[in-house]
Amino acid sequence: VVGALYGGGRGHDQQSVSDRTGAIFFVLVNQSFSTIASIRVFLEERAVVDHERRRRAYGVAPYFLAKTAAELPAQTLCALLFGVLAYRLAGLRRDPAAAAAHAAILALATLVAESLSLAVGAIAPDARTAVALGPALLSVSLLFAGFLVTLDSLPAPTRLFQATSLFRHAFAALLKIEFGVDAPLTCAPRDTARLARTLRDAGAPPALLADLPCPIPDSRAHLHNLLGPAVAAAPVATTELPALLLLFLAFRAAALLALRRRLPDPSSSASSAPRRRPADDDDHDDHLLRDARGAAPGDRPRDHPQPPRPSSSADTAPPNGHPASRAAGPAARDLAPPLPDGPKLKDTDAACAPASG
Repeated sequence: VVGALYGGGRGHDQQSVSDRTGAIFFVLVNQSFSTIASIRVFLEERAVVDHERRRRAYGVAPYFLAKTAAELPAQTLCALLFGVLAYRLAGLRRDPAAAAAHAAILALATLVAESLSLAVGAIAPDARTAVALGPALLSVSLLFAGFLVTLDSLPAPTRLFQATSLFRHAFAALLKIEFGVDAPLTCAPRDTARLARTLRDAGAPPALLADLPCPIPDSRAHLHNLLGPAVAAAPVATTELPALLLLFLAFRAAALLALRRRLPDPSSSASSAPRRRPADDDDHDDHLLRDARGAAPGDRPRDHPQPPRPSSSADTAPPNGHPASRAAGPAARDLAPPLPDGPKLKDTDAACAPASG
């Protein structure tokens, strides 16, 4: 899209100034709003981190530092690659140093937007709120970039929003890199005719329209019109670059603090939090399963074995009709189960005696 709209060299006429300014603003906005997609991914990771934290696998701070160290190189590399390609396709100033500075500022602005998305994902209670809050904050920050509204025309109470706007610092730095050199701009007849038409509509006398100067004489005049004389004269290394670095650290710190507040450490909150039910504890569940199924092969023997179960007289009682059962008395006969009914012998000795002829 950038190559199709702004492809080729822009030249040094009046129209090229507006084209290059629009290309810089579009690339910056595209990179910043592309970080909103990471909010949903971070919310899914937050649920996993909460589960692992409850099992005391790791803490919130080690996870966040490891996530930052693992993702920063890939995010920086992708932003640098996009910045170099967009710089060439947009037909910006052909200078290797300017191209490298442009890609570096664009990558830093992308990391700041990514940090803001992490802070939103850590503060928001759910995905729906986070997805609605992220674009809203970026849109408010976009108003103070200096492209849609001139910064000098804004009231004094908005200076705080200007100071915390990543678009304001990144866009000013990119404009200084592109238009910070003393490059005169050519003026075509159509440019002076457009300016004369504007003055005529405003009610200017015809004597002032005879010999009009060029609307934008050089690139520095364009910077003064957009950023103001004070901001345009300040170097990038001492103003916009430190401001972007501070915003990056501030948003990362805010994300870490919000995440630690939402996912407190179990060891630190054990005394203040109410005791959970044993059924909700994974260790207690494992202990109950071992007791119900028997000790696992790798479990250690118990230190205090349970005493043997006392035997009852019903377990050792002889069957009914046994001599020992008769000797045991009526209590033993009562405990022994009765035998099924059958033929009864009148006299045991007579039945066992041999018959006499």
